[in-house]
Amino acid sequence: MKRPFGIPAFVLALVALGTLTLLAYRLGLWLHYRPEGSPGGAELARAFWMGLRFDLKWLATLGLPLLLFGWAVPAAARRAVLATYAVILFLSLNWLAAVNHFYFGYFGGPIDPMIFGA
Repeated sequence: MKRPFGIPAFVLALVALGTLTLLAYRLGLWLHYRPEGSPGGAELARAFWMGLRFDLKWLATLGLPLLLFGWAVPAAARRAVLATYAVILFLSLNWLAAVNHFYFGYFGGPIDPMIFGA
């Protein structure tokens, strides 16, 4: 008998897929908007490492409700609830990454408090 897909494995998969997605967006942003003579090598690697840690922190935080409350969802509805959570998470993630990409193109920097009119 096949073992059902566990919630911790699902959260780990969400974090891994989200991290790869954000890495691709970050790389695309850098390739599209990098200025002439922009640093590379070790400095670029440090920047990507810092972004990776930021992404992992946020994705782990967003996966925490599933780890804490996922067991309270009835088994019959668990798959639908997890799928809905994943879809909402990734739609939001991709939408914010796209907004950040074009915000960077217009204002020359990532999303900051100015987006709220401050």
